[in-house]
Amino acid sequence: MTSHPIELIEAYRQARRLGRRYVADMRNRGESGFLPLLEEGLRELLPEIGLGLVEVPLHKIRGTYSVGRQSALAGNFMPLLAEDSEFSRKWRNVLAAHSEEGLRDPIQVYEFLGWYYVREGNKRVSVLTYQGAYSYPAQVTRLLPPMDAPDEAVRVFYELIGEDKRRAIGHMWFSRHGTFTKLMQLARAKHPENAEDTVRESFRRFRPVYRACGGAELPLTTGDAFAEYVQIYGFPLDTPEKELVLNIRNCAPLYKTEGAVPVLSDPDDMETRARMLLRPKSNRLTVAFVYAGRPPAYGPAAHDAGRLRLEREYPQVTFCRYCAEPDASNSYQTLSLAASEAKPDLLFATDRRMEPAALRVSLERHETLVLQCAAGAGRRALSTYYGNTADAAFLCGVAAGALTQSGSVGFIPPGTTRSGSLPQDLQAFAQGVCMVRPWARVWRMPMPIAGLEGRFEACAALAQAGCDVAWLPILPNTPLEYKHFPGVYAFLCRLGADGRPCRRVAAAAWHWDAFYASLLQKITQDGQLSGPFPLHFRMGMSAGVVDAHLIYPAETARLPKLFAHFRHLIRRGEVDTLDEEMVVEVEEGI
Repeated sequence: MTSHPIELIEAYRQARRLGRRYVADMRNRGESGFLPLLEEGLRELLPEIGLGLVEVPLHKIRGTYSVGRQSALAGNFMPLLAEDSEFSRKWRNVLAAHSEEGLRDPIQVYEFLGWYYVREGNKRVSVLTYQGAYSYPAQVTRLLPPMDAPDEAVRVFYELIGEDKRRAIGHMWFSRHGTFTKLMQLARAKHPENAEDTVRESFRRFRPVYRACGGAELPLTTGDAFAEYVQIYGFPLDTPEKELVLNIRNCAPLYKTEGAVPVLSDPDDMETRARMLLRPKSNRLTVAFVYAGRPPAYGPAAHDAGRLRLEREYPQVTFCRYCAEPDASNSYQTLSLAASEAKPDLLFATDRRMEPAALRVSLERHETLVLQCAAGAGRRALSTYYGNTADAAFLCGVAAGALTQSGSVGFIPPGTTRSGSLPQDLQAFAQGVCMVRPWARVWRMPMPIAGLEGRFEACAALAQAGCDVAWLPILPNTPLEYKHFPGVYAFLCRLGADGRPCRRVAAAAWHWDAFYASLLQKITQDGQLSGPFPLHFRMGMSAGVVDAHLIYPAETARLPKLFAHFRHLIRRGEVDTLDEEMVVEVEEGI
């Protein structure tokens, strides 16, 4: 035990060297190496809540409240003052007391945004940190920043502390507001009676294993890593440690923070930058398709048409089909079965609701490239494919602008991306309208519609606003529409005086067979796919994946020529179908 005066002096010297080295290293980085200070004026302006005696992790103590101690201690709480100073003598006395009988009196700290600042007990924190202690009891006073502060950290803070503002934060912290709320929603779905205990106990199990797997070195909070894990594997309450380690290692690609992966948006882009992903394990390539429901149910019909075309054109490729029923959101078992049973080189998850399950399979099955049909490319480590639907929306907007007699055109948004079009399609549609009729007004219904009656009501509201032409999405719950028009996801329609759609003018449609054929052609010709991973394919009209078609007979003799002219311009890349510098103001419907 360190209690001899010479040993105490030597301990202070060693601690001081650590402090001085820390200050020098921080200055080399252009940062201050002194102990961070919680400003006195800040504390006086903020309301306080006493949390009582709390065991505080020392690594969560960020700084001090006392100006006098700021220059006495480095940012790592190691001493900086000379050996013959009064501070040195008191520091050594604290070290002697800790070595001989232990420290018992709690320190006093302020908690601010999840970090602690020492009000009384700086030397004890310094000595305990030098000795490698993990935590120490403290009387904690929580400071409450203004709730309307624009800082994201403030929003995260209030989300974590609960309505009574007394909930302990502990080690849990997130970079984005809403993450903890989402975790609580997931926990309530599984354990409605003790959701908060489920989250905190799961985090308590996750944190040490994650850090032991190298998570402490990654530039993201442990809370963010935990949230990513839960969305893939659920709460690890009863997960054996060996399995937990394996799952965390599977999630490693999710924890990387590299820049965005390039999006491959046309055939030339694919040919030059996607020299395809993996070399087949044998001379025969294997491709698996996983659907939500059995074809020709809504959604798989257009994708299954693509599979059938591939079977005709690529007899040297083995194709297999799996159906996830009844709900694509519970599709992990089906996707995992397809990956393990068929051992495909390429696996297409054709429904956006499969994304969490597809991501898990992608992390677990490194020998299979999983491609998720999804509009967003936000999930790291999961390759995706989707159509650039803005091209078709723009072309239909051109037709609407040419046909409207009132100068007002309507747009009804889809209730879900399963209906095909995306939120940005509204702006592309509006820009197409104004390309041929600059003074036209575009009206948007504020809420997605449900069912035929809802669509009739929306069309009637648009007609009251003066609209005589409107964009209408295909409705997933009206089987006759998609049965007769497989691949079509929206129509451009004439509206009667009563608002009823009286004539279809044009249709926006998927041609997934063009995408699948183009992708397979590159694989079979080039022999392999190479990175960077993940890959995000966004193919539009230039690749033939998305298109808009007139429904004949055409309303006017000039419309087919206008339609063909703009389609030609879009395919050649001479028209930007979503121009950020040409934003059109859209009117909100009733």
